[in-house]
Order: sequence, then C-alpha cells, then structure tokens
Amino acid sequence: MKDKFYIFLDIDGVLYDWEYILKKSIKKSGTIKDFNPQSVNALNFLIEKLSNIYNVEIVITSAWRINMKKTIEILLNNGLNKTIKINCTEISNNTQNRGLEILNYLKNNSCKNFVIIDDEMFDFNGYFNKNNIIKTNIFNLSLNKEMVIKYLQSLDNIDNHFFSLVDEMIK
Repeated sequence: MKDKFYIFLDIDGVLYDWEYILKKSIKKSGTIKDFNPQSVNALNFLIEKLSNIYNVEIVITSAWRINMKKTIEILLNNGLNKTIKINCTEISNNTQNRGLEILNYLKNNSCKNFVIIDDEMFDFNGYFNKNNIIKTNIFNLSLNKEMVIKYLQSLDNIDNHFFSLVDEMIK
C-alpha cells in the first residue's frame, strides 16, 4: 500500500494570476471560473508524477474551501485530474493561521509527505521547511511546470523515478 502525500493547495495566485486574468479580460468581480490552463496542467503533472509512488490527495487551504462543492466543480471544469481525492483544512478564526491549519491536518492524518502550493507565506516559516513549499505570485507567476519539476527534483526519496524530468520539460 502506498503512503499518502498531501498537496495543500491555495487557488488565488496559484491556478491563476492577475496577469492571466487581465490578458483574458476576465472580470475581477465575483468568482473566477477560468484558471490558467498552464497552471492546471502543472498541477496535473505534479499529481501524475507523485502518484507513481504515493496515494496523492489535494487539500484545499484557500478561502475557496467555504464552498467545497462549487470549488471542486470549478476545479474539475478546468481540467483537474478527475480521479484525485479532494479535501480541505478546517477554517480557523484567523485567516493568517494557514500554516497551523495545515500542521493540524497533517497531525490528524498522521502524514509527513506533503507540499504546500501558495502565493503567500502566512505563518508557514514557523512550521515548515521551505523545501515543502512551492511559492507562486498572484501578480504574474501562477504555478508552472518549471516550479513543479524543481520541486520534484528536490525530493530525495523519488529522485530515481524522475531522472527524465528535465527531458520532459524540454519537450
């Protein structure tokens, strides 16, 4: 049986950035329903590669978790891998406690394999090694394949399984 691996996923600034929104003339008011396909593809690539070794689950950490049914629908409509299990962290009273929310989720689920993908750092530095974080930027740098490949190459326990990642990036 495979060990679990959690992808703690923020949405704003990860699956789209403002540069993408402005290029596509998507209104900033209301709910964003169109994510950057490059970012969704990068997330699917991460899921695919990690799934070779782990039982991968996405855990939503974004404010979007307030309406998980709608969030999952939008993620799937944008091309997220349909076989992935999706959960969310508990919402605390302080929105700056995202790191603590993630830490509690990991403790409650007895898991040490994870990555956090977010455009903000919140209280992460107090709890997590920077090697467990893929940092994006809401203004002009949402998740991309290069970020994912760099992260995968940093994982000691799966380096042998990803020796061809650079070749894939060039394709």
